[in-house]
Amino acid sequence: MATSHSSATSTTPSRNGNCRVTSPDTTSCTSQAPVVTPPKRRPHRIYQPAKNSLYDIFEQHSGTALFVRPICWTDLHAQLLGVKWEELLPCDTPQSTISPATPPSPGHLNPSNTIITLNNALAYILLPDTMHPILTSNAVKTALMTLWPKAFSEPHYLPEFHLYFGGLVYRNAVPAQILWNFPSDEAKSSYSSFRSVSARPAKSSNVSTQLPPNQSPANLPMICYVGKTQLASVRNNSFRLACGPGRPWNEPVFRLQQLRARMLVPLNSDHDAHFVGIFLGMAQKHFYPSLPITGRRDLRISPEQGIPPYPNFHDLKLRILTH
Repeated sequence: MATSHSSATSTTPSRNGNCRVTSPDTTSCTSQAPVVTPPKRRPHRIYQPAKNSLYDIFEQHSGTALFVRPICWTDLHAQLLGVKWEELLPCDTPQSTISPATPPSPGHLNPSNTIITLNNALAYILLPDTMHPILTSNAVKTALMTLWPKAFSEPHYLPEFHLYFGGLVYRNAVPAQILWNFPSDEAKSSYSSFRSVSARPAKSSNVSTQLPPNQSPANLPMICYVGKTQLASVRNNSFRLACGPGRPWNEPVFRLQQLRARMLVPLNSDHDAHFVGIFLGMAQKHFYPSLPITGRRDLRISPEQGIPPYPNFHDLKLRILTH
């Protein structure tokens, strides 16, 4: 009966070189590199921003350094975004009329605890010396809570607003000092009193007439406080020069950083472009849902995550307190 066998050739080292040995008991085995198919690269998606959106406006001026955080925004940002600053008449009424012959009222001689608390808070706010931002924030909170206790009963310290921009959301991009949300239904009466007394109305209509009938601003941003001194301090500290151990002071770099900080100072402190960023952050919170907790500073958004790319925007009336 015929039999068949296979042979293999192996190479073994020897003193004089390599010798080839064939063995009838071994099977030939040839090792070949596995064929690896390179992964297909995803085609680059060209993002088409919505007309007159933030991304569209900034993209039209891509040669300018516009893509920075709002604390580094300049007057050019406000100009390109079409911001219009309108100075209202001073709110100086009603005023008490006291003639020299009128004796002081009992409230002047023996002020109540409420009057003392309000007076101390206003004195802290109007101090010419620079105070710690926490002390100033507490004074502003005390003054507003004394005048309108229900509307300002729940302050949120050091809020940081997200910015939704070009399919991405930049987390905690816009800081402020205090935030108050719109009051709930049971506190609306106190808010109405604040709205009618605190400031003169602008040309735009009221918030309640601008909101869709099925959407309520309750528990969403209403008013923020940020001090001008605090904004200047943050800008100066953004360009600090840290020297390592054993390294001398670098005066040229320090002067360059100081120059960069001065370039961010607005021509008019009442028209600070950072206020525009705060308004955007407050307004966007009315239309975008809360984000998942993550350590990333930027996050791509998609409709699958329940975040609409083009929400149903409408006009809002928000406020910023500053001094």
